[in-house]
Amino acid sequence: MSVEVETNDHELGYATGGGSYYEGDEAVIQAVAHVGNHFEMWNDSVTENPRTIVVTQDTSFTDIFMSGTLGVGESDGGLFRLVSNPASDVVRCEALNKGIGGGTMTITDAMGREVLHKNLAPDAQEYSFSVADLPTGTYLVTLTTKEGSGTQRLVVE
Repeated sequence: MSVEVETNDHELGYATGGGSYYEGDEAVIQAVAHVGNHFEMWNDSVTENPRTIVVTQDTSFTDIFMSGTLGVGESDGGLFRLVSNPASDVVRCEALNKGIGGGTMTITDAMGREVLHKNLAPDAQEYSFSVADLPTGTYLVTLTTKEGSGTQRLVVE
């Protein structure tokens, strides 16, 4: 049986532990971040790292890395914050110190698939969006403006 380990961004880190195993074997998979980056979670929202799994079938895991050191409810160090996080309805992305106008906001799921992309109005100081139709899970919100970019974790309940 095979265990595949992949990474969402090879510039941020890499994963180990993939290979061929017998049914019932324990496999230890690990996400290793490059300097200045950190492991956030696996694609199934498990944050254990290294992680031991019991092999019962062919399986695949993708590690999710982020630049810097952010957690739920923290700001990205100056660009924006998410209000109502964890959330089940509406989330507000608020500018901190600098505007977010003219930027773009992208939300990706744990597999790295884009679930929302929005161009923000030139004079925007905040942007509200609904997560009511998103499945429960952990997402990454990335805001890119002329001032820079930042990424935060968003938990949808």
